[in-house]
Amino acid sequence: MTSDKSIMKPRRHHKRIEAFDVVNVIVLVILSFIIIYPFYYAVMNSFNALLTHEPAFIINKKWTIMPYKIVFNNSTILRGCLISVLRTLAGTGASLVICSCAAYAMSKNYLKFRPLYMLIFIIPTFFGGGQIPVYLNLKTLGLTNSFLVYIIPKAFAFFWMVILMTNFRNIPTELEEAAYMDGASTIRVFTTIVLPVSLPALATIALYAAVSQWNSWYDTAYYTSGNDLITLS
Repeated sequence: MTSDKSIMKPRRHHKRIEAFDVVNVIVLVILSFIIIYPFYYAVMNSFNALLTHEPAFIINKKWTIMPYKIVFNNSTILRGCLISVLRTLAGTGASLVICSCAAYAMSKNYLKFRPLYMLIFIIPTFFGGGQIPVYLNLKTLGLTNSFLVYIIPKAFAFFWMVILMTNFRNIPTELEEAAYMDGASTIRVFTTIVLPVSLPALATIALYAAVSQWNSWYDTAYYTSGNDLITLS
């Protein structure tokens, strides 16, 4: 006769390790190594190879912080880093504001002349005026040799607007209609209802804009002169 404790005792189920799991773990480990090792290699050699010309593949034989002293004693590099950080923050914020406002307006079918606006947005994606007209236009507007040349020309992108517009269209209209019935204005509905539920899409656009601003270098080369506005790139 078995006791109640033995009856109530749960059975242990041992998960069977399949060949797929083993192969999957091996592949993921290899991929992780491929991704992480370049960063490890760069960090290790930043303390060594710039002076000794002996690259360290695993660990340094000699350590020195002289490369970092050279970098941080160079005012041009520090200024470039500061300008890059500032343009990334300001440019990302401007892109989020302008693209989200344009996308919200274009997501409404009752917007007057909406097809015309869409056509105006689409044409520049297929046809460009060229580098010389762009430079002359920026010079006429007084944007050359100005910090705003990093912000205004890159503040809007049609592709980013389409992403946000698609996201806004997927928001249930009942949320906005309920807010309008409570007396909320369009701006209040946009800022307190639409934007909070669209944080994933906004984060995606912020990532695109930040990477574009940080990696950009041609606008510094074409539209500025001197070291006052030089970026890190």
